[in-house]
Amino acid sequence: MSIEKKVVGAAIISRGRILLVNNSNFFIPVGGKIKAGETDEQCLRREAREELSGTELKNLRFYKDFKAITPTSRKPFICAIYLAEIDGLLGNASAEISGYVWMPYSSRDSYRLSDATREMVESLHGDDLF
Repeated sequence: MSIEKKVVGAAIISRGRILLVNNSNFFIPVGGKIKAGETDEQCLRREAREELSGTELKNLRFYKDFKAITPTSRKPFICAIYLAEIDGLLGNASAEISGYVWMPYSSRDSYRLSDATREMVESLHGDDLF
């Protein structure tokens, strides 16, 4: 599989639930495409502020890379997942997303997750992180 792009996502887990945003009719982690000159961490912090109205992240730690296919264009990509925490208060959903949920692992089949998100959720659970 020839990789087209790299994106980053934040696995934000609190009280046995993971924060997912609704973007393009799928639930995915907070994150997005890296802009020129940005590090992974800078991108995650920017995306959290943009998607969740000023929300700040702290304690970012690399977790794993996941190879996947975009649900819409069907192009391959790599998603680098970082474990993260919210620094302060969680902001409201911005116009970039359709909302967010704190999803418990037991409800994962009730949400339309992208393939990469589903793989991330299962991996986090298998590693006793979620």
